[in-house]
Amino acid sequence: AILRNAPDRLKADKGFVLAVVERCGLALSFADTSLLSDRDVVLAAVRQDWNALSHAASACSSDRQVMLAAVRSDGHALRFAPSHLRSDRELVLEAVSQSGHAFQYADPCLLSDKEFVLTVVQTFDNILQPASEKIHNNRESAPHGHLAPSAWTATIQNAALRQQPSDSWKATDLLHDERREIW
Repeated sequence: AILRNAPDRLKADKGFVLAVVERCGLALSFADTSLLSDRDVVLAAVRQDWNALSHAASACSSDRQVMLAAVRSDGHALRFAPSHLRSDRELVLEAVSQSGHAFQYADPCLLSDKEFVLTVVQTFDNILQPASEKIHNNRESAPHGHLAPSAWTATIQNAALRQQPSDSWKATDLLHDERREIW
């Protein structure tokens, strides 16, 4: 509300706008258009609330640091990244560490990369460590003593099938590799 009701000269004042968006990222929507492409202003806004990205100039979503700040706040922000950033391993891993479901937004080339998928599985498995014993010991409910697929396994499988069916077997085979216990 501060920036919305501010005089135009303050809406164009970088220092003032920075101070406001550091406290309320979505206030970026009321900034002067000249500041919507200012990397410092956009980065501060996105760090406070990744949704501020929707008010920034479209070129800002191509900025790796801006997108990294966004996915650190919420992994689902990966869906707004351009394709060249969706294939950025560090960016995707950061997104997945915030939300496992962000994996579905990864570039299809990463889905056929066995080493990357294993890293994602290990990263997500670490997030599940504190989960209840029921999640980790879900063998009883699976037919014939097989492991029942967990939500994150299904997410990775669905992403693989949806993104690039011809390569999806690589991701799903890795998940069901008998040499590694996914749970």
